[in-house]
Amino acid sequence: MKLVFELSGEYEKIPYGEVKAVLDVESDSYSIDEKYDNVLLIDVVNPKIQNIGRRLALSHCILEHIDTAPSLKELLKTAESIDTDKTYSVRVKRVKSHLKSLEIPQIEKKIGKQISGKVNLDNPKEEYRIILSNGYLIMGRVKKIINKQEYHLRGPNQRPFFRPGAVKSKFARSVVNLVRPKKGDIFLDVFCGTGSYLLEASSIGIESIGVDANKEVIKGCMKNIKKFGSGASVVRADAMELPFKANSIDAIVLDPPYGRSSKIYGSTLQNLIQKSVKEGLTSLKDGGFMCLILPNNVNIDVRIDEIEAYENRVHASLSRLIRIYQK
Repeated sequence: MKLVFELSGEYEKIPYGEVKAVLDVESDSYSIDEKYDNVLLIDVVNPKIQNIGRRLALSHCILEHIDTAPSLKELLKTAESIDTDKTYSVRVKRVKSHLKSLEIPQIEKKIGKQISGKVNLDNPKEEYRIILSNGYLIMGRVKKIINKQEYHLRGPNQRPFFRPGAVKSKFARSVVNLVRPKKGDIFLDVFCGTGSYLLEASSIGIESIGVDANKEVIKGCMKNIKKFGSGASVVRADAMELPFKANSIDAIVLDPPYGRSSKIYGSTLQNLIQKSVKEGLTSLKDGGFMCLILPNNVNIDVRIDEIEAYENRVHASLSRLIRIYQK
């Protein structure tokens, strides 16, 4: 099945990586057919579409691909061959300023007239969506709309325990996806703070454990976990001496408190990060994934292969690199 992923455009290249990471877990196999601005066309074998949609944070919707046309004239020919017994609607989304000479209401009207069936704009049983990107009209049948409201409800400002610099929910979910946990796996957040990564991992059914050295942070994180009904657990421990057996964790995130209003206990920051990475790798199972998030001017010796990396520009003078490793 060829699927179209309409991406949110947030966090630069991370949405592309998130889709691929989720497909690694929720399909048999896949191959990227085309990559456009905020759009991915992917041939997927046995996709679990509901699971994929439930996990993705940085996509708007998933479509079953119908056609990629270089002109409205060509797309009208395709639409003429569509015959449905369901009520339907046609919606058009323009990415940035692509194909700005085309008027969205006119596209919707003309394509809608070509499809054989009954139009229902208020409550259609089927929605056809056309995305304008890189000179093409990419048409598909909507299979899943991504629910973004849940991320607002779990956002840092909605939690009883809040700290400046707390990780936003959508970003946290995308990072959890990048380490590819699946049902039955154990996910570990080595610097759990207010619990952003724990909340997102547990919300998709992953057993989650958080570690922090600060007693007050642990108490606050537990309050957040309790509010949202998360099944995550939290342990007070030193990141440089993790209390886990070797090869016992499937997926790990290390997002150290660099540049935040957090305390470093009994160590320099560089030493803390280096030793916590070593401890994390010891706990990580062979084949497991680890994410390390650091400012781009900090270098750490990880000693396993980096499989992908993404830059997240925080502000003009600070960018963070999200590095993904597989043991």
